[in-house]
Amino acid sequence: MKRSWLDKLKFYGRVCRAVAAHRQVPAASVLARLAWCRLRFDLGPRDFLLFDLYPKASAQIAQYLLKGDVEPWQQRVNRNALRLADDKLFFYAACRAQGVAVPETVLVLSREPPQAPEPFPRVGDADAFARALSASPHRQLFAKLVDGAYGHGSFKLDQHAGALLLNDSPSTPKDVLRHCEGFGYPGRAYLFQQRLRAHDALAEVTSASGLATVRLLTIHWNGGVEFIAAVFKPTVGDNCTDNFMHGRTRNLAADVDLASGRLGNVYGPLGSDPPLIVRVERHPDSGKPFAGLTLPGWVELKACVERAARAFPELITAGWDVALTDRGPVLLEVNRRYDVDLPQVAGNRGLRPVFERYWRGEG
Repeated sequence: MKRSWLDKLKFYGRVCRAVAAHRQVPAASVLARLAWCRLRFDLGPRDFLLFDLYPKASAQIAQYLLKGDVEPWQQRVNRNALRLADDKLFFYAACRAQGVAVPETVLVLSREPPQAPEPFPRVGDADAFARALSASPHRQLFAKLVDGAYGHGSFKLDQHAGALLLNDSPSTPKDVLRHCEGFGYPGRAYLFQQRLRAHDALAEVTSASGLATVRLLTIHWNGGVEFIAAVFKPTVGDNCTDNFMHGRTRNLAADVDLASGRLGNVYGPLGSDPPLIVRVERHPDSGKPFAGLTLPGWVELKACVERAARAFPELITAGWDVALTDRGPVLLEVNRRYDVDLPQVAGNRGLRPVFERYWRGEG
């Protein structure tokens, strides 16, 4: 449903007040800047907040990209990789065949046999689901839609002392199936995987509930695999996924130096209606400072992603989500239409010059 003009004006007012309070400047100057960004660069109030545009010069603002700038190109160059990227079961089977580390799939909740290159264990009702859980050696699981995106419908499932906990709430197998029905089951299949544990070195800069990952962007370029940008995504609070969602989830985004794996600036939301993206010095849960942190196993993580990118050349450009665990990097997902918002937020800079180089075909 489209918002009325009155609602839009109210939203502009909230944005102006939020920025003015944070920057300690007159709201009128923020409004003038916001209107100029809209008229000159077609960047709206959400972009104004997300990219912290108020203090930036025109040349800097002009370098920011929006989803509509990049997605047609992503769709075109990755047109031969639709199933690989959009069907997680197919992707995991393909990775295993190539020797790329992925989480172990314990079972698939589906009324129909999954169309995948290998026979994943499948259940279709509460009784079979309960038996499969009981037989699994893994007590901590993570569930997500086979065709899902942005963490939509994902949840954690624990078996502890005979009890079943869905996102830490007591449940039964029937409760779990009802929860899945709220996100499209049985029309959409769910997969349940062994829940991974983050590397010990990351324990204090991510929450206990979620698994922080690295988003590494790649492109096949000049006969090799080139890394475009990297973002570390620390989870916060009770979040079981690390999705940033323009600050709405309260999770964070940290720039990562491609050569060393050292963290640069970290950004997160301030306020909630709407959230203003600001620099964050410490993790909100632990108080641990981010300064000086180098991600463990960075060389191995890049090697894992490069191996996957070379194994699937039909993915011309991709965003790879990788977990850093005590047993090494584990590839969780690949995104053929990755958002450019996240690396621009984390890097506090627009990526238009980087992508225009690829669009022009320059080596």
